[in-house]
Amino acid sequence: MMDDEQILSLAMKRAEQQIPHTIAKSAVINSEDEWGGYYVEVELVVNWVKLQPILRYHVGNRRETWESSMIRVGTWL
Repeated sequence: MMDDEQILSLAMKRAEQQIPHTIAKSAVINSEDEWGGYYVEVELVVNWVKLQPILRYHVGNRRETWESSMIRVGTWL
């Protein structure tokens, strides 16, 4: 059985792996289900400069300036 610190650390690592060019800053356990699963929200800093080629695929060929900003993602563990 993992303690809260281990759960939060795992959620942060998983979020960084799933979303390229991000750094996890914090995480919070939002809820626990009856089977022992945890819903964790992770706050990430996104480097939009490095994500620009990926985003350009979605927005067409517009050249835009992206700056780092915070996003939150949720994951079940």
